[in-house]
Amino acid sequence: MIKFIATTVFTFFSIFILHSQSLSAIIVEKTNGNPIPFAAVKIDEYNGVISNDEGVFTINNPNVKSVIISCLGFQELEISIENIRKANYKIELEASVNQLNEIIISNKLPNLDSIIFNIRKNFKHNHDLANTELEIFSRGTYYFDFENFGLDVKKAQALPKKSVSELNTAINQLTSNVVSSKSKSFNDFSGNLFITDSIKTKLIPKQSTVLIDIKNDYSVEKVQEKSQLIFLKALDTNLTYKVRTGIFKVEDSLSLKSTKAKDKAPIHNVDELKSRVYPLLSNIHNFENTIIGKILDTKFYDFSIRDVAYTDGSMAYVIDFTPRKGKAKYAGTLIVMANNYALKRFDYSFAEGKRGTKVNLKLIAGVKYVEEGEFGSIHFEKDSNDKYKPFYIQQNKINYIYVNRSITFIENSKAKNKFGFEILIEGRTVEKKEMLVTNSQNITHHKFSSVEEPKNIEYTKLNKYTPSIWENQQVLEPLEDMKTFVVKE
Repeated sequence: MIKFIATTVFTFFSIFILHSQSLSAIIVEKTNGNPIPFAAVKIDEYNGVISNDEGVFTINNPNVKSVIISCLGFQELEISIENIRKANYKIELEASVNQLNEIIISNKLPNLDSIIFNIRKNFKHNHDLANTELEIFSRGTYYFDFENFGLDVKKAQALPKKSVSELNTAINQLTSNVVSSKSKSFNDFSGNLFITDSIKTKLIPKQSTVLIDIKNDYSVEKVQEKSQLIFLKALDTNLTYKVRTGIFKVEDSLSLKSTKAKDKAPIHNVDELKSRVYPLLSNIHNFENTIIGKILDTKFYDFSIRDVAYTDGSMAYVIDFTPRKGKAKYAGTLIVMANNYALKRFDYSFAEGKRGTKVNLKLIAGVKYVEEGEFGSIHFEKDSNDKYKPFYIQQNKINYIYVNRSITFIENSKAKNKFGFEILIEGRTVEKKEMLVTNSQNITHHKFSSVEEPKNIEYTKLNKYTPSIWENQQVLEPLEDMKTFVVKE
């Protein structure tokens, strides 16, 4: 099955590269042909891209003559662009030899508590982001899987039978559309993120695109809007209404004459874009109170050395961690450089049986929320100052959502007729955030102060993924579900 996926992906981009100035290739294991995800592809000493979950990467730079490919567990490979083409855009990596037994036999196995202590002690020095400018590319992928959806008319005083019949027909159609949908959206943007020695940041976006099927968007927010709009069409547009949801009054004088949807300008708020990428960096910049800081606490986590490897010209420890106490909830792996205790890579996920925040207000407010899954990865690369700066960050969250509430419209008239419906939404939101750092450099306080952050940026609406938009920019190669996503007319 894996080989089939790899072959399908390979066939797709081998056609694509014939018509583009960019170069795409797939990285696979030499022994079995399986794709290798998250392999670093350096186009010069300190910059590059990374292979995606399907082992595919793209370089948008016609001047690149060769690349260096590295991934833990495999031998580093330097290969020319010419040889990549000769190999039909398929790059094979050989597995590296396990070195752990050799280290144990020679009595060089270090003390784990000492390693963890030194990671914490040297973290700020090794991973300092103060006074830094990062050139970034970010991708957000979002979708909602509906498990249950219901929309029932509860009150329809003074509504003609014909209106009630039309209302029920519209409800049945919406229900059918929602249940069969899998609402997806993709947002890419590139830009420069400026960070001071505090928590202050500024973002100068370069370009942004949105790929979403607006007409068939059945996200939670859109479903609630569509549900309300169906009911509003049946009401008297000459009157105003009080709106209540459950026991809460939402609006005193809603006028139905102003409920027509307006086309919004294709604009992103820059603060919203920044709020998507900066939390990914907070594990590094605000170390103590984030996932990495909490995991590097031997009171709450157990650690074990699984292997050693060689990368960046030095030995690295491969350390697994698991929760020791109830408050600890993550499991994963640390890749730690032996010479300076810098983190090379950090992978984490909820440990078996663990969950995040849980809010159950079904009886009080008809709402339940559970953080069911969280997993991610942070990859670091050494810069020209021998500091380990973030290279690629991925964060995934799966949340269960249950909403069951009534919405009632009350006429602002002597009759005070009531019209209402009950809506039930149950399902899971899936959110994936990625960030690729394509370049980094130190900046002064004066430079930071001189940067003027815009409030908004226009984005480009896409009907399908269009790689030519990102010409001469290093980006994350999309997965097949994004490449094949087409907006329905």
